[in-house]
Amino acid sequence: SQKAQVLLALRRNPGGMTGYELADWVFNKAGRPISPNQTCTRLLELREVALVDYKRKFPGGPIVERATTPGNTGQVHVLTERGHRAVATLVDRGNA
Repeated sequence: SQKAQVLLALRRNPGGMTGYELADWVFNKAGRPISPNQTCTRLLELREVALVDYKRKFPGGPIVERATTPGNTGQVHVLTERGHRAVATLVDRGNA
């Protein structure tokens, strides 16, 4: 699934990723990369179930942003502890 692809990409990039960056790592059923907007929707869905969260400068602090396209930034996302466990389950089941 696209959500599983997001989780696996974040595992491979422990410094976190923006939705724009993740779009190059997540593919639809036709094998084409999904759009950054679609990736951000998957991130929202994963945040809602506490598998990913925003990377913060310090606990409870401002969200880390990273340059994406000229003049734009994106919020950086990382796996939560629950997300790390979910990825471990995916890997154990051979879905990675």
